[in-house]
Amino acid sequence: MKILYIFGNGFDLSLGAPTDYKHFLKYYNTLKSGKIDSYIEPLLNHLNKKQIETWFDLELELGKATSCYKKVDDFLKAFNDLRRNMTTYMKRCNDFLTEYINDASPIIVNNLCNFQKYLLPNDLYEYERKYGFLSKEKEKLEFEIYALTLNYTLAYEAIQEQCENDIRLWDVDVLEKHADLKLYNCKHLHRSLKDKGFILGVDNETQIENQEFVNDERISMKLIKPYACKSINELINKQCYEMLSKVDIIIIYGCSLGSTDKTLCSEIGKVLKSNNQIVLYKFEYDETEYENDDDEVLINGKYKKTLIDKLFSSGEINENIRRRIHIIQTAKMFNDENNNNNVCLEENFKKILSSITSKK
Repeated sequence: MKILYIFGNGFDLSLGAPTDYKHFLKYYNTLKSGKIDSYIEPLLNHLNKKQIETWFDLELELGKATSCYKKVDDFLKAFNDLRRNMTTYMKRCNDFLTEYINDASPIIVNNLCNFQKYLLPNDLYEYERKYGFLSKEKEKLEFEIYALTLNYTLAYEAIQEQCENDIRLWDVDVLEKHADLKLYNCKHLHRSLKDKGFILGVDNETQIENQEFVNDERISMKLIKPYACKSINELINKQCYEMLSKVDIIIIYGCSLGSTDKTLCSEIGKVLKSNNQIVLYKFEYDETEYENDDDEVLINGKYKKTLIDKLFSSGEINENIRRRIHIIQTAKMFNDENNNNNVCLEENFKKILSSITSKK
């Protein structure tokens, strides 16, 4: 069986790295707490005035922040400063990821192909009906794991480093059966910390508020993600989307799939309409939503509808596609259930913050 994971920031957060936007903004404000350059001030003031919760909110606000500038050069200098400091911050977060993965790799690796234990009974029935994993005749299972990440960090690569070969082979237990697991190299849609400059920005020109900037090619190459992806490496961009149609199961884990990810959502939707993949979607939920046994079915339906609305235009969805979309309801898929992840995030963030305040 071929499985594609699409990882978003929620994956890094689940492994204890404080990679969410609110932590980075606090870090960036701490860096700029003294006198700052005049070209940075409009962008920073704009971001601080907004109630930004996620990275895709930041990307939308970058498009709106263009209206705070008269000159493209000034905006790009501010944008580049933000991105440089994001790189430094993410490198620190990557250190925590590597440390955690070195200690917890057995948990992470086993759950890469044990996702079915987090499905509701009805969803598990549909999954089993297609793949028959519970069948006694299947004594051994084989998994090929592929990964497409929206993150800049190198968490998946750290998992691979636990093995020796380019195509890694693991022995794992799935539903009390022996399974072989091969991990293939990860594709970074928006580049990674290994690259010189990662991709950050909006999905299309309509999300750039300053219309005088829209026709400037430098803005397109820096700020419009699909254009930036193609201009930097069109082959990688093409390979990322081709992976969608070559697998049996697509697992979307920790991705908000906001309005700046419309191109990716569209590609996933196209594949589901033309092929027969199953999609599993892991959402971030508030545990207080669950008050009785019936609630989880209703909440599942709500998040399933949310995903469908992101992937398809009105009228595109049919019952065949709907039956192939399932929800994963757990915050503990890749971390130790005994750990308080929120405490871990805050402790790691304090370490990063103290490292810059001590230099002042």
